[in-house]
Amino acid sequence: MPSDLEQLLDMGFEKARAEIAVKKTGGLQGALQWLEDNQDKSLEEIEAAAAAKGDDANDEDEDETRAQIAELETGQARSLVCNECGKRFRNKDLASYHATKTEHADFSESTEEIAPLTEDEKKARLEELRERLKAKKAAQSVEDKEEHKRNEVNTSLRTPDLLRLTPAQRIRQKATKETQDAKEELQRKEQIKEAARKRAEKMEDMEAKKRIKAKIEEDKAERRRKAEEAKAAREGRAPEG
Repeated sequence: MPSDLEQLLDMGFEKARAEIAVKKTGGLQGALQWLEDNQDKSLEEIEAAAAAKGDDANDEDEDETRAQIAELETGQARSLVCNECGKRFRNKDLASYHATKTEHADFSESTEEIAPLTEDEKKARLEELRERLKAKKAAQSVEDKEEHKRNEVNTSLRTPDLLRLTPAQRIRQKATKETQDAKEELQRKEQIKEAARKRAEKMEDMEAKKRIKAKIEEDKAERRRKAEEAKAAREGRAPEG
């Protein structure tokens, strides 16, 4: 029987997305749901989100390493104990880091002091911690370069999003597009109708203004005619015109 990944590949899903889906969900049905939920996200976005979670864990380890370096450099040797797990710490910084990481809240000062390191032991420990940080940075640098190369390859070989969809998803996408196209066409027609209505109203308004102006001019001419007739009658002559 083909594996979940093979079945997803047979359905036409991109290998990188299918691998992430199977890894995150552990099963075919869950992977299908995950792929559908994340179909609008680019592969770069998905990989960046996964990398961010990994970076959080690396950052926690790096913070702990730095806290130990700070403790060794300051020479503090105060002993604190976590009453929930029994772990002992030299200073409050390490205890606070432990509380943040584990959500343990019950700490107390211990009468038993942690034996201080000798100068040689301290130097060796500092060197070890610094080398650990250096190795983490080097590994991260290599990973960043590899990630950059993968992104370049994915960009150059990327297939259209439609090819990564299942037949059912393609049908839904097509129906959605057709619905959207119909809405846009209806909106366009409504806009044309509205523009035509406004033009008609404007023309009617212009015609009405013309009629009013013509009526005013007609009334003026009639008043002038009557005034001229009255004047001619008073003067005993025929009206002009």
